Amino acid sequence: MRAAAGGLNRSKMAAPNQGAEDRSVSAERETSAAVPGAAPTVFLAIELSQASWIVAVHSPATARASLHRLPAGDAKALLALAERARTAAVEATGEAAAVASCYEAGYDGFWLHRVLVAAGIASLVVDPASLKVDRRARRAKTGLCGRP
Repeated sequence: MRAAAGGLNRSKMAAPNQGAEDRSVSAERETSAAVPGAAPTVFLAIELSQASWIVAVHSPATARASLHRLPAGDAKALLALAERARTAAVEATGEAAAVASCYEAGYDGFWLHRVLVAAGIASLVVDPASLKVDRRARRAKTGLCGRP
């Protein structure tokens, strides 16, 4: 590495076989579980609002996360989506797959957590106030306070 204006930059020179190693590592990550030795896991990240829920699904069956919009409060649709993702992961890996979810505590509270846990889905409810945020970072204005 060499120093450059504004910080450190990587050298432009790469090892001759670096690309091949990167591809094999990424292919291995796509088919392996989140924790070595653990079952493959389907991850659900849920954005809850009063109008709709947006669910990001990351599965060992696919390399990319997919986004799904569900009607707000439709736990049956969420469980069906989780089951479809779990089934696809089992078919892709040939192993039993776990499902884990997370969402920010808020409008829908903890009833959804109880539904997910009852369905065998690991659920993590995050308190938004406990997330570390850079308070000095500039934020976009969200409204026109006092302007016509």
